[in-house]
Amino acid sequence: MTVICLEGPSAVGKSTGAVALAERLGGAVIPEANALFAPPSDASATWYFERQVERWAMAQEHLQAGQIAVLDGDPFQPLWYNWAYDCVDWQPLGLAAAFYREQIEAGHISFPYRYFLLSADEATLRSRRDEDRDATGRRRGGFERHLQFIEPQRRYFQAMQGCCGDGVEFLPESTFTNTLESIVRSVTERPPTSTEGSALALFDEMVRWLERSSPACYS
Repeated sequence: MTVICLEGPSAVGKSTGAVALAERLGGAVIPEANALFAPPSDASATWYFERQVERWAMAQEHLQAGQIAVLDGDPFQPLWYNWAYDCVDWQPLGLAAAFYREQIEAGHISFPYRYFLLSADEATLRSRRDEDRDATGRRRGGFERHLQFIEPQRRYFQAMQGCCGDGVEFLPESTFTNTLESIVRSVTERPPTSTEGSALALFDEMVRWLERSSPACYS
């Protein structure tokens, strides 16, 4: 069994794709933290980080039950997301890095076995946002702001791909059916392997990359 993760910009189809993949592969979806938890009024500085650890624990429960776990969003998202916005009004990189490193060392979190980066151009994303809003009433808060992190996110995962190769796969913009088939084919033909043994080394490398890199939003 394996843990895979769908990532990409808002309205690219992560949640819909995660549900479809779970159905196809006999797995379970681990939703985004914001869909699972509501922050208390007195949330600590690491509250959101802690919820990501909980998401990873949920994934492990499904693995133990013999199911593939499909993460809707990266459990390490605070690292590159906060960095992309130069940590304005968010926790600094040092705080997030220290928290995650401790959790990796304790065996409480690791990287998904394979990331799939979904993509679409801004016009398509806006169209999908509008269609989603009209069909379901869902409003995507901060949508325009989120578009700013597309390029920083791409650079981050390109750097990760350079470190772990097969652990990151970029998918070109395509139809929902073709994207789904590409992911299913990847998982079945080249089964992803566990990241627990290499997680700390990869994490340290990605933190060093973040420390020396300027986010495109602010460069």
